[in-house]
Amino acid sequence: MLYKRQQEILYLISQLNGIGKVKLQKLMFLANYKQDEVSYDFVPYKYGPYSFILQKDLDYLVRNNFLIFKHNKYRAINPNYINITPKRRDILNSIISRYSMFSTKKLMQYVYREYHRFAIKSCKAESFLSAIEMSEIKTQIPDTTNPSIFTIGYEGKSIDKYLSDLVFSGIKVLIDVRANAISMKPEFSERNLGNFCNLMDIKYVHIPELGISSKQRKEIKDKKILFQDFRTNLTSNGSYYLNKIRELAITNKRIALTCFEANPEECHRSIIAKIIYDNLPQEYKLVDL
Repeated sequence: MLYKRQQEILYLISQLNGIGKVKLQKLMFLANYKQDEVSYDFVPYKYGPYSFILQKDLDYLVRNNFLIFKHNKYRAINPNYINITPKRRDILNSIISRYSMFSTKKLMQYVYREYHRFAIKSCKAESFLSAIEMSEIKTQIPDTTNPSIFTIGYEGKSIDKYLSDLVFSGIKVLIDVRANAISMKPEFSERNLGNFCNLMDIKYVHIPELGISSKQRKEIKDKKILFQDFRTNLTSNGSYYLNKIRELAITNKRIALTCFEANPEECHRSIIAKIIYDNLPQEYKLVDL
């Protein structure tokens, strides 16, 4: 059984006589960005907006004989499992009608010109755009000189949305404060998350000593009591790791603490962040993403 988003890929490719990776990413970006229904999120990358989940789905569709990838192009070979909403079908048809005849270069130029901030990491933008256009794109590069400590949870987020939040916030270091950096979403397990951060030029640091163990969570059901105990123990025994994060904040200006929960008040990372924030110079801000 295919996800709806995978069926959308299959539909789009089935309407075209072969399409390359870069062009497909751009068409799907145009079909999703700022839409009411979003199948994929995107992050600024080497050739503009890119979705790691989209590429993962493409690989899945090839492995399971829905698509074939040959001569650097995808083609649909089994489009019999398509069942998408009329609204999404209309959006995809509109994108196909307007942009499918563009060359890959022309489509990239269009996307860079219309969506500047998704071109901030492009290795092609300077060869495609004028000096004036490049200056406009550079205005979208996040200001990394304004010192802040951020917190971010990955609950309810795709890896692409999560990474784009980090990139657009100018995060230099991501500090994982989970006791066990393992996730049902494999993209957020320690090694994979570290690799994704590396691709975004973000340093990844895991400090499991600042996590709350599964055993502790099971023993103390009341989260208020759990957090009180955590705060007391952190204040008494966590100075080494708190100082380590403080040093990272001073050196890198913009860092983020991460764990699972979407709501920072439901997560111990907010306790860690507040203690560190209270011991940083006044110009630092505390921000929840």
